Amino acid sequence: MLEIISSFSFIKNIKKTIYSKETITLLFKNGNIGVVLEGDQIEAQFKCLDGFLLITSYDYYDGTDYWYYFLNTDLEVKDMIFDPYVSFLYMDKVHIINSQILQLSFLKPNETWRLVIDPKPFWDFSLSAVLKRPFRFVFKKRILSLFKLT
Repeated sequence: MLEIISSFSFIKNIKKTIYSKETITLLFKNGNIGVVLEGDQIEAQFKCLDGFLLITSYDYYDGTDYWYYFLNTDLEVKDMIFDPYVSFLYMDKVHIINSQILQLSFLKPNETWRLVIDPKPFWDFSLSAVLKRPFRFVFKKRILSLFKLT
């Protein structure tokens, strides 16, 4: 079952990377676990069957970038999605549909997206799946899927 938690916090990183202007170092129950994520805040966090789901964001005034991370129970990032089509939206609400599905509501314009956590990782080399992931996740099995509801 997906459950809202508050076990994670973060420290903002001062050093910028080549790939991102803003990053955070993740803390779990106030202990540094050495995981660096994109963004400058944690938007939402959930406990799920085989790990954790984190949504981070960076608000740059013209829109907001969102990153979706799946961490296993050893707190290792196993999958990550960044979708540039969501970048110009502002998150309004997050609804838990069931143990595998989150429904995300965005403002300006009003759009609804679904984030699915697959219990069995699967291969997907479709263009849309490849474009939503950084290179280090391109040749790994997918756990997360993000799509817009019509």
